Amino acid sequence: MTKMGGRTKVEDVVIHRRIEQHAATRGDAPAIIDGFGMLTYRVLNQRANMVARELINHGFRRGNHAIVSMPHGADVAAVLLGIMKAGGAYAWRPDSAGERPSVVIAVRPGAVAHASVDLTQALGSSPRPGPNLPVLVRGWDLACVLGEAAQTILVPHQTIATLTLPDSLSIAWAGDPGAFDLWAGLMAGVTVAIERPLVVYEAAAA
Repeated sequence: MTKMGGRTKVEDVVIHRRIEQHAATRGDAPAIIDGFGMLTYRVLNQRANMVARELINHGFRRGNHAIVSMPHGADVAAVLLGIMKAGGAYAWRPDSAGERPSVVIAVRPGAVAHASVDLTQALGSSPRPGPNLPVLVRGWDLACVLGEAAQTILVPHQTIATLTLPDSLSIAWAGDPGAFDLWAGLMAGVTVAIERPLVVYEAAAA
């Protein structure tokens, strides 16, 4: 990351790189808690790496668009994070979630889909240690796509990087497709407690 006067330029901030830093420096700290258990920053990062490699094995490339169909929960974070690690942008549609977590790949936002990937196995496998993916991603690359057709909103990493948590460290997330509150919490290194359909932030143990 480039720094000016001791400060990192927002346009150089990439969401998943910030979370990778937490995984490396405080990997045992809880990242996400839901009704099924807890994911540490290390495990979340490992699962996201597995998702990213699965997508790449199916032809996913930097700049591609992934339409995510899965219910609200901890696995959503791993999938959305994995998409960004693979260099792409996600469009999460929880209202159309099926029984199996899946991703439909398009070459670019709004393009015709060309592949469908079932992520059941990637998410169900035991997390495996390994290096983070070397895919080059910049702050101006797209991270999220909201809406459809003429109402599409393209959101780059640098826009999400400006999100901050309030001093109370308590935010409710009703599962909005952008997952902006989720990233604000994970980039800050706090614990995201997922309560269907809400998410509440708590300070993570050092």
